[in-house]
Amino acid sequence: MSRYTGMLSALVLTALLFWLLPGLVSGQLREDGRIDHSLRPARARTMVVWVTSWQPEDRSLLSGLCSAFEKQRPGLRIYLRRVDAEELYLKEAVLPDVVLHAPGEILAPDQVLLPLTAPAGYPENAVWSGMYRGSLYALPLWYSPNLLCLPESWQQAPQGAPQEAKEGRAYFALETPVPQVTAPPLTAESLPWARLTEKGAVWADSPIALTQLMHLCPTALRQELARCTPQTGPAPEDAALLRSLVSHLSAEDGRIPLVLPAVTSLRVRYASLCRYSGDAAAFIAFLAEAAEAAAEKQLVHAGGGLPARGDLLGQTLALAGSGQLLPNAFVMSREAMERLCLEGFTAGEDPVATLLRLR
Repeated sequence: MSRYTGMLSALVLTALLFWLLPGLVSGQLREDGRIDHSLRPARARTMVVWVTSWQPEDRSLLSGLCSAFEKQRPGLRIYLRRVDAEELYLKEAVLPDVVLHAPGEILAPDQVLLPLTAPAGYPENAVWSGMYRGSLYALPLWYSPNLLCLPESWQQAPQGAPQEAKEGRAYFALETPVPQVTAPPLTAESLPWARLTEKGAVWADSPIALTQLMHLCPTALRQELARCTPQTGPAPEDAALLRSLVSHLSAEDGRIPLVLPAVTSLRVRYASLCRYSGDAAAFIAFLAEAAEAAAEKQLVHAGGGLPARGDLLGQTLALAGSGQLLPNAFVMSREAMERLCLEGFTAGEDPVATLLRLR
């Protein structure tokens, strides 16, 4: 008896299911009989992005930007891969959708990259940096400016400067307070050029920074400065340093910084398109608007877009707005750029002429 009862229950449930099924399906169908797109799951897809140079600030910045972009594009997953630029030209290479690279790493862009269209309002003095034979192949995104950083011991208090009594136990011991003087901020006019032109006084981590220092140097002292070519490698504590803003902030060694104009940097990051898709084009446009995210990593965004600031990044933004001189991404190899800057410095050449050769 129980077996027949079970069979009867199954038949009733089956009949009920067939009776309800048309209503369940019809609720998801449009008038043309197709399922409503809003009820369909997002199509899973992967976008491949190659990074040819990988700085610490790039890693953290890109991780955040990729996550934010994935949230805007349901179903999309971005695969970041660190590669050497030479891999783009291998015969068996499967090119990525987007490649992020530095100047001088891709010398034949028309062989591996697709032309781009610059976003509306992107600064012309930045767009030309990614041009090759009349077409835009790379959009400059962000870069790290260079600084001249002097040891605190180099700063001497000016005569007549306001003095503040040093607080501490001296007051309660009825001792004469030791005056403490705050040195003024660095400017091109207040730099101790006599000290900077001494042998071994300046150390550099970038040849382009040498040209920028020459740009600040009074004309009468350029040959003297050139004869004291800065050293490379670990610097002594009492030496002046030419380094990037990111390096300065991470060092926290107490040196007093001055932003170096022009704001040309070989640490520029470009975005290029290798294979066209709606996701890839939208990703490059997304990066072109990431000014605030770049600023959080103390990087200057080539597209601008940030209000006035009073910090070191703000100083660089002001210099960039008055005429930035980014190098051309494809004019010469990175090694040739560095050699050009070093040779121009040691020869005491006009720094503007050297910078123009990078264009």
